[in-house]
Amino acid sequence: MKVTCRLIFLVLCLLLLVSGAQAATLYVNVYEKTTNISAIPYASVFVNGALAGKTGNDGIFTFSHPGTSPITVKVMKAGYESWEEEVGMAESSILVQVIKKELVLNIGIFDADSAIPIASAQVRVNGPNITEFQKMTDMNGSVTYPAQALGIYNIQISAPNYQNRNEVLEMGNEGKNIQYLLIRGDRFSILAKSAVDQTPVANADVFIDGASKGKTDGKGILSLEIPRNKVYNIKITKPGFTDYFEKKMISENEAVVTASMAIAPYQASIFVFDETKAPIQGASIIIDGKTLGNTSPYGKYTFHDLLSGQYVLEVKHPGFSPMRREIGEDDLGKDITVELPYQQADLRIFVEDEGYHVIPGVSISLNGRNSGVTDDYGAFKTQVKVSTEYNITASMKGYKPVTMIAGIDPGNTTSTITISMEKETNTGLFLTAGLIIAVIIIIILVILLVIRRKPKTKSSHGSSKSYGGGGGGKKGEI
Repeated sequence: MKVTCRLIFLVLCLLLLVSGAQAATLYVNVYEKTTNISAIPYASVFVNGALAGKTGNDGIFTFSHPGTSPITVKVMKAGYESWEEEVGMAESSILVQVIKKELVLNIGIFDADSAIPIASAQVRVNGPNITEFQKMTDMNGSVTYPAQALGIYNIQISAPNYQNRNEVLEMGNEGKNIQYLLIRGDRFSILAKSAVDQTPVANADVFIDGASKGKTDGKGILSLEIPRNKVYNIKITKPGFTDYFEKKMISENEAVVTASMAIAPYQASIFVFDETKAPIQGASIIIDGKTLGNTSPYGKYTFHDLLSGQYVLEVKHPGFSPMRREIGEDDLGKDITVELPYQQADLRIFVEDEGYHVIPGVSISLNGRNSGVTDDYGAFKTQVKVSTEYNITASMKGYKPVTMIAGIDPGNTTSTITISMEKETNTGLFLTAGLIIAVIIIIILVILLVIRRKPKTKSSHGSSKSYGGGGGGKKGEI
């Protein structure tokens, strides 16, 4: 029994000795070497692909491992190249030297007024990893330098007729493209912007001490060559904007004077007419979807506080086709004339007689112009202008012509008119019959007159008286 207990105790001691021999502590010391050796804090340490921890302020990370087989240690730090090696079982510490990443620094040099690249500008860069300190910009105003991540660089820039510029640049973990603007020693620029939305004000007139110096370009810029360190009276004007005034000292270090120009209110009038040039009263005036008012009896509406800019103008009135157009700075401050065409509507005309029977083939005239004839159903269809009176005439042989005045009210798209026609009395027939009767009467009267004037004839066998006796001689005979 005692022997068994001793054996168990010896085995446990042996296991403890073996276990103590296999366990190991590894010190990872991370540093960089430039002119001096510097510890790298907060570097990430990976063991066999898994994050084990980070170095402290002294650049050291400690961990225990079984010591039964080699391990793979990887060290990573932003701005540095990663380090990775296999560490044997017997090693208790390793020194890890990390090297900063090689990056590219691109520098572009441009004119502060025109943003044009400046060729042959001298650029001098001092800092880590720089071997060629001075370079000249190419035609694109660019130079390229090698750089280290997290490095600090002093940059000096000079060019003929420009002010020198000195800059300090701290690189990050990636390469950089840096652009610098140089100010001319004999020139500065006027930049005119809208006070509402900061957009450039182009074609603005610039005056210095009362003398005209030109107009701003499409970017709102006018570059001037005038001496520095002097007080100037600056005036900028443009229609639609309130005049800008400033008394200013132009110093050596100033490149641009920014003028914030307030938009001036405009007064503009709209005159609305119909197709006959008659004014339209009550037409709705709409700007950018908002109804502002209606035209007067003279067809006029006036804007009193419309600011310079671009707007969508709409004019509407019942009975007329609406008008929509853009108005801008060229229209503001002027009279805007709008002509509204009449709205078209469908007109249907039915023609019937007194017995309500349709009459086909009836000629229809509108305002004295022949427009067509009725169809087999006594109907005539056409389009007319709304709110316009028409003289409508229906005519056909055998019927009395009919004339009426009609129109289509605003808001209606169709209208129907019925015209009733009377048949004409045949006066020709009556005239002919009367003429025949008159002729007959005349003939009868002539016959009667002739009969009345004809003489009567006496008979030869009538009785006669005898005078004397005897021989029956005739009286008066010799």
